[in-house]
Amino acid sequence: MIKVLAQKESVYNGIDQVLKAQEVATQEMEKTTYYVCKLADIAITEENTFIVGTPHDILDLDEYGLRTLLRQFKPPMPQSYAWKIDNPQLLWDINHNLNASETEVMCAVVQNGGPPRLVGVLPTNFQPVHDHQIIDALLGDGWNVDKVMTGPHISRICMTSDRHEFSPIAGDSTKLGLEVINSKIAWTQLHTNLYTYRLVCANGAVVRDAMFNFKIKQLGVDVDSILEKFMNRLGDMDWQLGPDIEKALVYMHDNKMKNLDILPIKHHEDREIGIEAITKLLSRTVGKESAEQILQKYTDDTSQYDVYNAITASAKEYQLDKSRRMELLGGTMLNHTVRMLQKAA
Repeated sequence: MIKVLAQKESVYNGIDQVLKAQEVATQEMEKTTYYVCKLADIAITEENTFIVGTPHDILDLDEYGLRTLLRQFKPPMPQSYAWKIDNPQLLWDINHNLNASETEVMCAVVQNGGPPRLVGVLPTNFQPVHDHQIIDALLGDGWNVDKVMTGPHISRICMTSDRHEFSPIAGDSTKLGLEVINSKIAWTQLHTNLYTYRLVCANGAVVRDAMFNFKIKQLGVDVDSILEKFMNRLGDMDWQLGPDIEKALVYMHDNKMKNLDILPIKHHEDREIGIEAITKLLSRTVGKESAEQILQKYTDDTSQYDVYNAITASAKEYQLDKSRRMELLGGTMLNHTVRMLQKAA
């Protein structure tokens, strides 16, 4: 039988909670159970449950579990079938393909206060790297781990360095660092993005910049090799973007929202700019009502810096996926300003 322990999403902010985060991340090894079986041992029921092995273990079928399962077929079955299988013919086709396959796979299973749940079907050479192993490596190299968010599919480890700190506004310090995404189901590889951390209120923003984005494969290698390659890539990074980030934050502090012409919301002559545009972008993550509530006191005459901080501060109230998307929106505002100033220079 499959042994799984309860798993829930957790958030830990601040360097003073790193030890607690490490404790939770260590327990995670027991909460996510990996085991190998053949696709032929798997069947899906009409109730979207997952059955494997003998004796049968009945598991709830997670959305990502289904998506990763469909990828195992050759050729892969369209992911548009996910999330719900409500077509009898489709259900028959999937089970027929499963029954006919001799492919071995690794199944990732968690439990969250209910029956065990399949969260991923992976190649058998997938090598999970546990959060506490990453945290130990970072702390040993002098990094600060400012935030850890754990969920059933991925974890976020947000880290900064005392070597990359500046104060764009007097008494308002920001540190540069990296966001590390650690997959438990190979939905994403172990990868990084640029991360900014405002000390006065512990707000974070994620900036997608190719200079700070790298991926480490977790297939066919051991944990020590993955961590060694990861730390070597960190050591090779060029942090010269720091002054540009500082200039962008000063610019955002000195300029109003009505001057913000953010690219993703442009529509020719009907393009929207300023507070209306950013509210619409935020509503894609938290819904129209919540977006308007977060930004209700801000207008086109509000500084871009205040709106940027309002969005990243509100991100702390949401769970992993929405929180990260809000921090990415703040990072989009920041990166847009960086690029604009670089072009103007």
